[in-house]
Amino acid sequence: MAAFAAALAPAAATQDIAIAITRLRATQGRARALLDLSLIGAKATAALAETVRTAIVAAEPDALVLAQALAELPGAAEAVPALLASVSLATPEVRDPLLHALGNSVLVAEAAELRDDVAAALTAWAKAGLCYSPAADTPTFAWYEYVRLRRCLAVRSAGVEVPELLRYLEVVRQARGMIAGFGGDTPPDQLCNLGRFGQHGTREEIEAIAHLAYALGPAGRQIVVVLAEYLEHEQPRPAEVLVEHCAGIGEEPPVDLPGVRFPTRWHRDTWRFASARAIFALDTDPDRRCHALRHLLHAPDTRTRIDALAAVRAWPAPWTALALDLAACLSHAERLVVREGLVTLGLADAVTTATVPADTLRQLIDGTDHELAALARRIARVR
Repeated sequence: MAAFAAALAPAAATQDIAIAITRLRATQGRARALLDLSLIGAKATAALAETVRTAIVAAEPDALVLAQALAELPGAAEAVPALLASVSLATPEVRDPLLHALGNSVLVAEAAELRDDVAAALTAWAKAGLCYSPAADTPTFAWYEYVRLRRCLAVRSAGVEVPELLRYLEVVRQARGMIAGFGGDTPPDQLCNLGRFGQHGTREEIEAIAHLAYALGPAGRQIVVVLAEYLEHEQPRPAEVLVEHCAGIGEEPPVDLPGVRFPTRWHRDTWRFASARAIFALDTDPDRRCHALRHLLHAPDTRTRIDALAAVRAWPAPWTALALDLAACLSHAERLVVREGLVTLGLADAVTTATVPADTLRQLIDGTDHELAALARRIARVR
């Protein structure tokens, strides 16, 4: 019987993936489908990457939605071939999340040949102008994703074990020390303050190291102690998007095209949420873990927010230190996050629930979603 059940498992997983991908195409249930796919892991990422490739070739209107979901899934080496085939065929809007998904996937790609293929493709795409904004008035994330991918490749190629990742972090620290030395007015305790000074590419290196440290499990604790030195300078808040004046920063463009001089958008905080996830999972210091959890409650992706809210419910009460960050979840665009935020606040004390803005609760109570209204009324009664 056990052998029979094992034989059925791959077919069942394939069916679950197909159902979840179908639900991704619909407005209702999209967040739950994404959560289901993330739990399945690499196989789901590879399947969705192939679905996205097919959607791009067929010019399907939901290619963007599928690509955005793919960017939120865990990386998978098996997804790299489909991603490599898709990037040059995609519109600039769809290309950005594909490049992000490719960065996630090269971090877990053990085969050096596969990483070499990605590096070669990156150079070719940049030479063809695919890594720059299409016009001066329509900045995209293309160059940011190019820089992120280059740094992911560099970190991954340097090694994924603890000593190698610690050495890379030391190289980053030394480079920052050199920058600080030119100014001459940076106190030693501000060396890890990325908001004080820095250069493009550092945040992306730290993000890559954070992902690899998280994958190491308990062995990565030495690494997250260093990551916490950077995160302690950051206040928990929503993710920020910057617009830079040109694309040719962080890395040297392989060719001089007009697009290099077009503005580009930049995710400032992806490193922050990756570091917070690793710190919360692996650190043993309660204060650092609490600070990391506060950051995770502002993560832009649904999966991280849901996981963070579940972690709050397991966190020792009272939750007053998390109150403002919990309240922020009620303004999220995804209904599932709002619902989980309301459920969590419904378990909190009156001091914690008092941080929820009255107009936020009133909008939910007066809204057309009966379940959210009932949960909001429950909180209003204990304020």
